[in-house]
Amino acid sequence: MIVHREFEASAFTVVLGLSTAISGIVCAFGPGTVGLVRSLSGGYGAALALCVTLELVAAVIVVWGRRDANATV
Repeated sequence: MIVHREFEASAFTVVLGLSTAISGIVCAFGPGTVGLVRSLSGGYGAALALCVTLELVAAVIVVWGRRDANATV
């Protein structure tokens, strides 16, 4: 829906394909990153803290993005 709303119909397939490819590549790094942090720290505590921190950062970005979008409307 976001791609449909933000881009023209002629660019839909290209944008959706790029979005899917980029998401797949980025998501592939998740398990490796968690494994690397676990190996370096010796346990899952640091890896879990990293995951929670990244989720909180993502939530802040979404909330700030919505505030900016509402300000321009």
